[in-house]
Amino acid sequence: IIPMDYLIIKENIIREIIKPMFKKEGFKISGTTLIKEEKDFIKVFNFQSSAYNLKEESVSFYLNMGLLFPIAFE
Repeated sequence: IIPMDYLIIKENIIREIIKPMFKKEGFKISGTTLIKEEKDFIKVFNFQSSAYNLKEESVSFYLNMGLLFPIAFE
């Protein structure tokens, strides 16, 4: 069971620190997914909760990263 305080802290870190940095760099934000279209590919980032948030003194989550190459679907 994840303590509720962890969820609030995690959401605050993502909403108040990380998302503004990505938005400043031109990313579109939809929920926990951040997307930026480049000339030949698309950058995709997504936040994922960690199962290791059992201690009250730590907050952990994953930032998944991916590249999508639209030419592969033509």
